[in-house]
Amino acid sequence: QPSSQPSLQPSPAPTLTKKYLWCSKPGGCNSSNEASCMAPPSECYTEDGYGSVKPDYIPIELLVLPNTTPQCRDRGQYGTDRELKCKFHTTGFGRTRPYIRPPAGSTMGFYREDTNKGFEATFIRHWSWRSHGQWVYLRVKANDYVTARNLVHANLNNGGNSQPLPIKFEMRELFE
Repeated sequence: QPSSQPSLQPSPAPTLTKKYLWCSKPGGCNSSNEASCMAPPSECYTEDGYGSVKPDYIPIELLVLPNTTPQCRDRGQYGTDRELKCKFHTTGFGRTRPYIRPPAGSTMGFYREDTNKGFEATFIRHWSWRSHGQWVYLRVKANDYVTARNLVHANLNNGGNSQPLPIKFEMRELFE
């Protein structure tokens, strides 16, 4: 059941600081190499995805453009989840296939850096797909497109702000 509350605050549970955002490889991405220009976190961050960005790699920076919402579009229903594609980054990144789901007992989500307001996602299909696109492909718990879009837009609305709205992705892995 989707929550009647539009906002979820990150829990204070212990978390790992593993990086999940892919990076463009040295040389960058364009329409001729977008299928091979991206590197998974284990390649582009030191310490197998837990450290800093390696030289000449550029991680996807999540944001909502100034004076707008994420402009989410419908991608269909998958059981109790609705898949959306939302504008969450700038252009210049190629195809990724992370297909991320949170481990059992854990959660993942997108949160505003200024207020921590955000929402949980149930699945990430792609961080990016085309070098000229800005889309992140994700699923949320919702029975229809309008509910899913409203959840994302209510939490990540950047209307009336002339600056980009930085967003953070967090995987909250729970440990005993």
